Amino acid sequence: MASALSRLRCRPFLVVVKPAQNWSSDEASGLCRTIAGWRLAIIERSPHGTPTWRPEAFRRAILDFLGDVEAGRPVAGSLRY
Repeated sequence: MASALSRLRCRPFLVVVKPAQNWSSDEASGLCRTIAGWRLAIIERSPHGTPTWRPEAFRRAILDFLGDVEAGRPVAGSLRY
């Protein structure tokens, strides 16, 4: 999967996960590192269906990412919401 992701042409790239979502935050972060211009947003205390159960955190993660992209700030890394 990592080699397929490294060939992605769309950048920047936002990945939103919840903790312990079939993979650890470390695994998700490692996978994201194979993609240039990535950001990992980890939504804490979220069951499956993050946009429904934690809409404020989900929205904040997306708006923060888009704000950084628009302002030309670096997006690489991971943030917890």
